[in-house]
Amino acid sequence: TVKEERSMTVRFTPQTNTSISLEDASEILRCITFNSTGTPTRVGVRSFLLRFNAGDHPVSDTKVKVTVDVIPPLIFAPAFTHSVLYKEGQMMMLNSKVSSGRIGTTGSLQGCEIWAEVTEGYAEDQDELHFIGSRDCTLQGNSVFLAGAKAAVGTLTKRNAKVSMKCEDKTRGAGGKLQQLFKCFHYLNTSKSPSTHPRTIDIGMSQNGSLSVIQMTIDIQSIDDMTTVNLPKQLHYYIADSKPIFPFGSADVHDDDTEIFEAPHSFLRVEMPSASGNDVLNLSGSDVVIDPASFEVTVQS
Repeated sequence: TVKEERSMTVRFTPQTNTSISLEDASEILRCITFNSTGTPTRVGVRSFLLRFNAGDHPVSDTKVKVTVDVIPPLIFAPAFTHSVLYKEGQMMMLNSKVSSGRIGTTGSLQGCEIWAEVTEGYAEDQDELHFIGSRDCTLQGNSVFLAGAKAAVGTLTKRNAKVSMKCEDKTRGAGGKLQQLFKCFHYLNTSKSPSTHPRTIDIGMSQNGSLSVIQMTIDIQSIDDMTTVNLPKQLHYYIADSKPIFPFGSADVHDDDTEIFEAPHSFLRVEMPSASGNDVLNLSGSDVVIDPASFEVTVQS
């Protein structure tokens, strides 16, 4: 059943003894429409809250915003995915679908500013926004040049959670290059153990008092980094029947995600696949005291 209320809430409730698949739920959401009619039109942002409450499952909330205006926006992003998954350590392009709206492909970029900014969830010691050149536009210091142009299209400014470019190009038709410019905005998380709190990023443009903003959410996926052992590259020699040597005497164990190994996880295993009948692998004196109460040390031969 569908119930429409004055608060503009649309509820979908399955009939008794019926079920809705994930695909059905997706199709229902795809059928919901929105428009604003009448004069005068109240311009501004409309916020929508999608809430799933499926029986005993945790309640899931998803927020969507729509900007209502009486004229086309400066920029728009058709078929844009507002929530994306970011994998730790990758340089990720923010949006490849941003296109020019009001100024069209023949307009000028003079007096406009484009930017990307982390507006929610910003971690100062982790999050970085970059403007990276491509075959369509190049960087010379803080100046940005479109392919084939002798004069800079704009100048970059970078400050904490925001990177922006002010455009001074008076050339007609430069507006058609906006998509190439927006493709240069990238996000990077520099931490080996990043905060997984979602980041909200605004991609925007302003010109002559007009403003358009596209908002996206980045969900951070942390990777459990592999523990590594750093050893100097050297070949060890051992003379038979002499004192034991320490093949790993210069070992440096490194792990970006942890400084402590706790039970019941396996801590360390050393194998010697090519051992002969006379070879012995054992533990000997060290500056580190191995507490039997803390670790179970097993030597197999």
